[in-house]
Amino acid sequence: MDGMASDKAKTQAQWSVWNKVLNSENYLPIYHVIGNHDAWGWQLSDEQIKTDPLYDKGWVLQQHKMRGRYYSFKKNWKFIVLDSAHENNGGYISRIDEQQYAWQEKELKDTSFEQHTCLVSHIPIVSFCAAMFQDENQPNGDWRISRALLHTDARKLTQLFSGFKNIRCGISGHIHVQDAVEYQGIKYFCNGAVCGNWWGGPFKGFQPAYAIFKFHKDGSVEREMIEYGLF
Repeated sequence: MDGMASDKAKTQAQWSVWNKVLNSENYLPIYHVIGNHDAWGWQLSDEQIKTDPLYDKGWVLQQHKMRGRYYSFKKNWKFIVLDSAHENNGGYISRIDEQQYAWQEKELKDTSFEQHTCLVSHIPIVSFCAAMFQDENQPNGDWRISRALLHTDARKLTQLFSGFKNIRCGISGHIHVQDAVEYQGIKYFCNGAVCGNWWGGPFKGFQPAYAIFKFHKDGSVEREMIEYGLF
């Protein structure tokens, strides 16, 4: 459920349940992308916790047996998986760090222009959902878009992406609602949440759901949202 504000015992209990269910019920290969709730200790008051090797992303990397916070893999398409949530004054901010940006830029440059590519980030890079999340605008009419809901480095990233025409789409979650936005020739999909309104029904009109994607050989992509329909 969440490691940001959970102590060590509760976090361990959550991982134990996760691994038990996954090992008994799942037979599909999984490629994980780190989200804000996977990080441990960001909202705990004990400063000494920051010296624990499991702090921040250490625990999720261990439990998911990930080779790094960000990575790429290739099937017929190439998938570039980013680490987009970072601790920020007891909360978190969405961006990628400079080391990760340099890696991503090299990864794109080293990829054939004929190789269809999908970007994967927990928090959206481009999304209309981020503007619709808050129920009201600011008093002066400006939109409220939190640093925790949309990549704060989206301008820098989309400028980089504009030089690589083989990037076909980006997929994300985080906001618990759904949209599909095309920007500079790239389709960005925000794909709701399995938990909906934290297992309490629809969130802002969107049912608990998950997405199934079809990545075609011609570079086109299709998304189907599978709703639970329990509420």
